[in-house]
Amino acid sequence: MAAYLESGARKSRFSRGRDANLVSLAEAARRLGFHVETLRLRVRRGELPARRGAHGAYFISQGALARIKPPRRSRRRSFVASDLEWSWLALGQEADNQGASYPQLRAIGLIRRRPTLAKGLARLFDVQRLSLAGLTSAEIADLTGLSKRHVRRLSHTDLKAALERGKATSSVKTWLPAQEDEELEDDEGIGIVAMLDKRRRRRRDRAARRNVAKIQRQLEAAGLRYHQRSRRPDDLFVARVPLRAFKAKKLDQAVVAHLFDAGLSSAQIEAIKRVGIGADELNELILKGLGSLPAMPS
Repeated sequence: MAAYLESGARKSRFSRGRDANLVSLAEAARRLGFHVETLRLRVRRGELPARRGAHGAYFISQGALARIKPPRRSRRRSFVASDLEWSWLALGQEADNQGASYPQLRAIGLIRRRPTLAKGLARLFDVQRLSLAGLTSAEIADLTGLSKRHVRRLSHTDLKAALERGKATSSVKTWLPAQEDEELEDDEGIGIVAMLDKRRRRRRDRAARRNVAKIQRQLEAAGLRYHQRSRRPDDLFVARVPLRAFKAKKLDQAVVAHLFDAGLSSAQIEAIKRVGIGADELNELILKGLGSLPAMPS
C-alpha cells in the first residue's frame, strides 16, 4: 500500500506555515512517546497519511495525530542487587559448560569481589549473569547504569573468548599481591569453583547410583538372595529395603580384572567404586558374569 502524500505543488504553502493544522512528524513522535523513525516507517508503509513539506520533511494532520494510539510498553520490574547474587553461580555454570579452565572460573570469583581488577570483564559478567537471571536489556541497564545498546552488545559476547582474551588466561595470582590473594582464598567469591565442583560430584554420584541400582535389579531378577544385616536393638527405624550385610567399595586390581571378564563396563566399575555395592552382589557378578543376568530397561 503506497503512502498518501500531497503533491509537490503544495509544499511551498506548508513551508510558509499557512496550514496550522499540520504537525511535523518529529513533533508528533515527541508528543506521543514514539521514536520518529517508527512513525516514518508507518508513513512509508501507507499506514499513516502524511504530507511533504520543505526539504522533504513529513507533516501529519491534527486529526491523524489524535487517531494514533500511544505506544504500549511493558512495565519494568524493580530488583534489588543483593537478591540476584545467586546469578553468579549461574554465570560460573555457563562458563564451565563452555569449557572454561580452573583459573578462568576462579577469575570470575575474584572479579565478583574486586570488580576493579578488570572493569571490562566485570561489566561483561554483570550483564551476562543478570541476563541468565531472566532480566531484560532495559532492566539490566537500569541496574548497571549502562546503555541498553551496550547491554545488548555485551549479552551477545562470547564469555569464554572474553576470558581467554583477558588476564584470566594466565594465573589469577598475577592480579593481586601474594598476601592479598591468600586472604581471598577462602572468600565467598572464590567459592564459585567449589560450588561447581560440588555440583559435578553430585551429578557423578547420581549417575553412579543409577548404574549400580540397575545391576542390583538384574541380580534380584536372577534370584540372588542377599545376606542382610539383622535388626539391632538400637535401630531407630525399619528400612524399607533391608540393608546389605557388607558393602564393597574398594576394589583391588584383581577384582577389577574379574569384573571386566564378567562383562562389566568401565563406567559400571567406576560407579561401584564411587557408591559401593553389596559384597554378595559383587561375588555373584564375578562368579556368573553380567551377561547371564536378565536385561533390565534403562
